Amino acid sequence: MKEPAEENFCPCCGEPIGEEGYCTSCFRKPDGDEKLERALAEIVLERSQLHFAVDCRWVRIGRDPSNQIVLNDDRYTSRYHAWITYESDAFWLEDLGSTNGTLLNGEQVEERERLQTGDRIRIGETDLIFHFL
Repeated sequence: MKEPAEENFCPCCGEPIGEEGYCTSCFRKPDGDEKLERALAEIVLERSQLHFAVDCRWVRIGRDPSNQIVLNDDRYTSRYHAWITYESDAFWLEDLGSTNGTLLNGEQVEERERLQTGDRIRIGETDLIFHFL
């Protein structure tokens, strides 16, 4: 881990914090503790029925192995496709500038969208379902 030189650098990897408020390399927001006290939600991959507990303030989804949810068998998924963040007692979905975009309940995600239980997220050719626990 690199030592950040100034406040506008990520405390995790030392790379610059972008205008959007998150690291341009690892996409973390440098606002403190990433872990939640307990899992508050889960994401289910519809086809395989794999369940991922959401116990962090952010979950990045994409093909790259550094993502929390890796979709390496979906050629329409970008390396860093989208992420789900937990802020102000709500979960939010945001596209990370992916090539093919992200859909929420069949609608293109243009800006950060608040998630509700039962929401369907489409990333590439992969369908995910979001649930509160």
